[in-house]
Parts: sequence; structure tokens; C-alpha cells
Amino acid sequence: MGSDRGVLDTAVKQILMQNFGALSGVQGSLVSAAANHETRSILVTSSNRGEGKTVTAIGMASALSTHTSAQVLLVDGNFSTPMLHEHFKIPQQPGLSEYLTSNIGLEDVVSPTDDPRLMLMPIGDPNTTLFDVIRSSNGQRMATLKSKFDYVICDSSAIFSSSDASLAAGFFDGIVLVVECERTRWEVVQDAKERLVKAGGNVLGVALNKRRYYIPKAIYAGG
Repeated sequence: MGSDRGVLDTAVKQILMQNFGALSGVQGSLVSAAANHETRSILVTSSNRGEGKTVTAIGMASALSTHTSAQVLLVDGNFSTPMLHEHFKIPQQPGLSEYLTSNIGLEDVVSPTDDPRLMLMPIGDPNTTLFDVIRSSNGQRMATLKSKFDYVICDSSAIFSSSDASLAAGFFDGIVLVVECERTRWEVVQDAKERLVKAGGNVLGVALNKRRYYIPKAIYAGG
């Protein structure tokens, strides 16, 4: 296991505290989904960059580990702009790319945090692409993560800035699409959802971020 203990930076902690109620609701929805459909590995993405998916992924993982007895692994799968190692102040590598493309042990790419039930896996080699990782890895390594943890939450690249989310969609039990309210048009969200479904992804629903006003549920309905 990595010797560096991840400590979340203060700015993100404040955001999570301000959105405690919403995150608790997301956690409850995920627990319900897992109980009924064995949804334990979740990809977090968004239509465009800057909609808050990384903070949402951190919040989801934190809510699950804090309010349940679940062991949670938070993975950085954003090969375009990896950020988890910066937010938690841990080395960027070794990480996901090394774990999936070599015989390196899980204990060598996972770092603890100040929450004993939350573990981190950074992106790894910054020169590797997700296409390279998928081409050279075997599915068993990914399956092993679900056997070791109750939940695997993966922060991915934005759909319209990279093909990574579509490439990875079928490897996860479910997908949460983060939408920045008052910015992202519903047509864009619908297009993003259709791309994920065509790629074999199971879209669980939408996490509304930076919401100021009520948005009709029908517009952003998941499923």
C-alpha cells in the first residue's frame, strides 16, 4: 500500500460540507441501486469540462464511506486532466495505468486517506492513454477491484472533450452524469446520455451541480 496518506484540500472539503444534504441523497440512491441491481462500480462523467464531476466523484465516495460501513475505492480515470492526486496531495504514479497494464500489486497503487474506509488510486503514468490501457489490460484486473471493495467510484474525462468515457462505459455497473445547472442545455445532456448508452453504458441518472433554481425532472431524467 502506498505510504502517502491522502488528505483532501480545504477548498474541496468546504464544497462538500456546503452540499452535505445533496451528497447524502446521492449516497442513499447509490446504496438502493446497489442493493437491487448489484451496482457497485460507478463511472462519473459530464458532458463538458468544468461541470464539477471530479468534486462530485469525491463527494460520492466520501458520502458512501462516511455514512455506511462500506469500503470505497476512489479511482482517477481522467486521462485528459487527472486531478485526484492534486486534491489529495499524493504522488500521481504508480496508479491505474500501471495496475491495468502490468503485474504490479493492488497494494502498490492504492493510498489510504484520513478516512479509514476510503482509499485512493491515482491515474498513474501521465503519458499513457485509456486506449493503450484497455488494449493491453485484461478484464480480470478490473473485476478484482470489485472483489476487494464494496464500491469503486471512478472520475472520468468529459464526454465531449475525450472518447475516454465512451471507451470505459461498458466496464462499470453504472454511470452518473454530472450536469452544471444554468449552463448545460438539455439537448447536450441527452446527446451525452445517448453516446454512453450506445457504448454499452448503464446511465443511472444525473447529478445536478451548482443548482440555483428548480429544473423540471423530465428534462434531466435518467434511465
